[in-house]
Amino acid sequence: PVPFTSQDDEVDLPSYSEYIGPCDDGKPFLLAKFLFKYGFLCPPLWFVSVAILLIPLTPPPDWEPHRSEAERAALVHRIRATEIMWARCSLGAAAIVSCLISLIVVTVLAAKHV
Repeated sequence: PVPFTSQDDEVDLPSYSEYIGPCDDGKPFLLAKFLFKYGFLCPPLWFVSVAILLIPLTPPPDWEPHRSEAERAALVHRIRATEIMWARCSLGAAAIVSCLISLIVVTVLAAKHV
C-alpha cells in the first residue's frame, strides 16, 4: 500500500513549467519526430521534415540558463543528432511515397496507352 503523508509534510508537486511538448516522457520536443509521426496522417509533412536536414540548430541565447556552456553545447549536439535521425526517417518515408506515387502514375498512363 501507498504510505500516506501527514498534513505537516510538504509534498513536492510536479512543476508545470517543465512541460516541454506534447510528449510527457521527459524528453525535449523534437519537431522532426513530430512531423515523422504525423506524416502517416498527412504525408506532405515528411517533405517538410526533410528541410530540418538543411537548417542548423541554433538555440536562443536565454535557453537553459542554469546549465554551463559545455552542458548546453552537449545537449544541443544530442538534440541535433536525434533531429537528424528523425529527419532521415522522414526522408526515407518521403522517398517511398514518391516512388509509390510515380509507380501508380506510370502504371495508369501505361494502361491508358495500351
